[in-house]
Amino acid sequence: MVIIHSEEVKSNFEGTIIDIETIGEFCNYRDSRHYQNIIPVIFGYIDKNGLKIHCTRRTESIEKLKNMIVTRILPQLRKPLYAFNCDFEKEHYFIIVEAP
Repeated sequence: MVIIHSEEVKSNFEGTIIDIETIGEFCNYRDSRHYQNIIPVIFGYIDKNGLKIHCTRRTESIEKLKNMIVTRILPQLRKPLYAFNCDFEKEHYFIIVEAP
């Protein structure tokens, strides 16, 4: 089951701010394979119409959320897209990989 929380918000900014919470481990690649074991468990976004958060209730809901993000949620979001802490994983990755 994927739980959806909504809240009305009035704003005049263009685009959508997204935030994704994940579980999993990073791989030691310097390309997109670095994220192959990262799994989204919460996907939230806010645009001028409101705030919406999609979160998995159980482990078996993770695949459903992944499918919802790719096929239904992302295509309908207003562009441009912005992200919170989008460099967090990159910084974490370089600290681990490049440490002596």
